[in-house]
Amino acid sequence: MFRSLNASLSNCLISNNSEMGVWCYENGHITMHGCTISYNEQRGVYMNKAGRSVISDNVFINNSIVILGSELSHYIHDIKDNVVNNRPLYYIMGASGGTYTLPDAGQLIIVNSKDLYITDAYISGADIGVIVAYTKNLRIVNSTLKHNKEGVFLYECADIKIVDCEICFNRWIPGGWEMGAGIRCSQSYNVIVCNCVINHNTYVGIEEDKSHIRVLNCTIRCNGVGIYCWGGLEVHYSNIYGNLGHGLRN
Repeated sequence: MFRSLNASLSNCLISNNSEMGVWCYENGHITMHGCTISYNEQRGVYMNKAGRSVISDNVFINNSIVILGSELSHYIHDIKDNVVNNRPLYYIMGASGGTYTLPDAGQLIIVNSKDLYITDAYISGADIGVIVAYTKNLRIVNSTLKHNKEGVFLYECADIKIVDCEICFNRWIPGGWEMGAGIRCSQSYNVIVCNCVINHNTYVGIEEDKSHIRVLNCTIRCNGVGIYCWGGLEVHYSNIYGNLGHGLRN
């Protein structure tokens, strides 16, 4: 859907497409309810610069929701009561303070929030395991993100710590850009990745784009590229080895 208004999908089966299940670009107010979105090769529901939409009571299997955009309004939607691989999709918007223990999470999306502590998440089989946008002072601790198309995506965030996490086996799909990254940071500042194991991500272990990241005491191995940076990077006391391409590329 390209620049559509007030489109509605209800009780549909959207499955086994070679690219996206549902592709939305600069749309306004999309409603999707009661659908099953499964095994689409690149993304299940892909929303880029979309206006506020309602996504509720849907079932995602080996897919999930991807939200991208260049301003806060692109990330604010009514997303509720969805499941990803029989686990709840957590959409946290406008939260201030709190601890979330999420061993049952199918996907986690955090928008416009601050002072949150996420622990014990285990996310597998999503398009992007964790999406964080316009958020400050977030801790993601003791969590595993594996066998997704992408592990973590940060956009316009500050003071983020990813600690004691395993981020691995996130895979690139031929023709699918932005996939196969362990951690991807865009326009985010004071991001610390500490004591993490980041391996076997087919594109890159960590990608820094117009951000500032410190990598401390991590093992980054057997990725396509270990770390891909555009300038805002510090690495200390880390082991970077066995990557197919460069260990560190800028």
